[in-house]
Amino acid sequence: MEKGGSFEEAVREAQRIGAAEVDPSLDIDGYDTANKLFIIMKSFTDFSGDISDIRIKGIRNIDEKLAKQASSRNHKIKLVGLVEKKDDQWILVVKPIEVQADSFLGSCNNWEMGIDLSTDYYENIAMKTSEAEPAGTSAAVLRDVINLSLN
Repeated sequence: MEKGGSFEEAVREAQRIGAAEVDPSLDIDGYDTANKLFIIMKSFTDFSGDISDIRIKGIRNIDEKLAKQASSRNHKIKLVGLVEKKDDQWILVVKPIEVQADSFLGSCNNWEMGIDLSTDYYENIAMKTSEAEPAGTSAAVLRDVINLSLN
């Protein structure tokens, strides 16, 4: 959409290259991001909530005009999962936000997905991976099955 084209055209292109499912609603409506955020929180924090505790806003309302406006400011619109802890309470949100095009999250394109952690001791830690091949997902599923069988 940044280069021209409607939301529907962008979804069709994502489906054509295999980045979106035949039914892309889980991605578009933010549920895929929320599921990943939930898994991360349950695996690495003391978050005791449920997935229904995540406030979710997808990208259905993002259109070519909004994408081009962001691009004119050297920004990109990214669907992100945000986490903040306030007074021992976790606040989890999935929503589209504008990020600098040359920032870490702005540099995650095509098949890439990233995580940017702000820490007390190490400042920011940023990692990204490409999901172009099924190996990462397959490894994660296998790891989960092994972990479940051990418990």
